[in-house]
Amino acid sequence: MSCFAPATRGPVAGLGQGYQSGYQSVGAPPIPWAAPTVGFHPQQPPQLARQYPYANGNMGQAAPSAILGQNLAVQPQHYAGASMAPVTSRANACHASISVPESSFQAEVARRTAAEDRVKELEALVARLRGRVAALEGQKGAKGVGSRRPTQVAAVRRDRVEAEEPEEPEEDAIDNAIRMYLEHNPDFPVSIQKVAPNYYVFGDRGTVYVAQRGVHVVVRVGGGYKSLQVFMDERTLMVTGDNAAAVRKQAQEASRRSP
Repeated sequence: MSCFAPATRGPVAGLGQGYQSGYQSVGAPPIPWAAPTVGFHPQQPPQLARQYPYANGNMGQAAPSAILGQNLAVQPQHYAGASMAPVTSRANACHASISVPESSFQAEVARRTAAEDRVKELEALVARLRGRVAALEGQKGAKGVGSRRPTQVAAVRRDRVEAEEPEEPEEDAIDNAIRMYLEHNPDFPVSIQKVAPNYYVFGDRGTVYVAQRGVHVVVRVGGGYKSLQVFMDERTLMVTGDNAAAVRKQAQEASRRSP
């Protein structure tokens, strides 16, 4: 009994289909570009059963050198050289097609990173410039307000009153309310002067803000409002009381001086 696996015959590379020579091992699939295998037969020498790949990748046996007319040692090199060249060229082309996109992708990433860094720098610069402009505007506004004199402010307010007085019915209502109070209280001891729209001076008290809220005319006092009539009544009592106290004081001093 033989220790070798059974073999089958196959077509010879380069010859017609009518001639068959050599053997191929059964049980293992053909491997393209594998090393030639050797089969044995009682009637043929082992060196005549060497396998060589077809163009489609299948394995076949080579014919004897007497039939092929050429050396068996040259046959594997011929087939291997003719078949491996396109494979190598295809591999090189594939490697080049992969490396080119990778390099362009890395360059694009670097460009975008640099652009983002530049944008951040410009945004920080804009923020600093805006803060500086705001600081300069604040200094300019404070300087302009501080440099104005009270007389200039009063003159500006009077000009505004003269220009806007015909178009302000609210001012007419406030003036009418003050005029009516003075008609009913002719002995009002405080002089009234209008210095600007909604701003009046009652004696030596200083400038007060007067406005109309609905049907009522109110005066700003501290953190709240009082009606115009109540404010003027209190002002009358305050001035009258001060005058009475001054009169009493003078009378007391006069009585002390008298013998």
